[in-house]
Amino acid sequence: MSRSAKVTHLLRLRSLGSLAAGWRVLTVRASTAAADQVDTLIRRLQTSDDYKVRLSAALNLSKLYDPRSIPLFIGALGESDNTVRGVAAASLGK
Repeated sequence: MSRSAKVTHLLRLRSLGSLAAGWRVLTVRASTAAADQVDTLIRRLQTSDDYKVRLSAALNLSKLYDPRSIPLFIGALGESDNTVRGVAAASLGK
């Protein structure tokens, strides 16, 4: 392998390393964002007076498969709105 080919190869490896490091940062930020989202959705499901907000929170929590949502879904089985109750029951069945 020529010297210029070795240099080119090393530069490619270095850029791949930078790409991998950047990917790790994005992954950490995404998981942090998901955690923040779960906390927000939990709060909305627990405290909102609007059934549409509670329904949206329940639907989105069911998509995230976060174990913290299980007690909320159990509690939502006593929800006054039957749609929110249904989403909670379906989510527990997943």
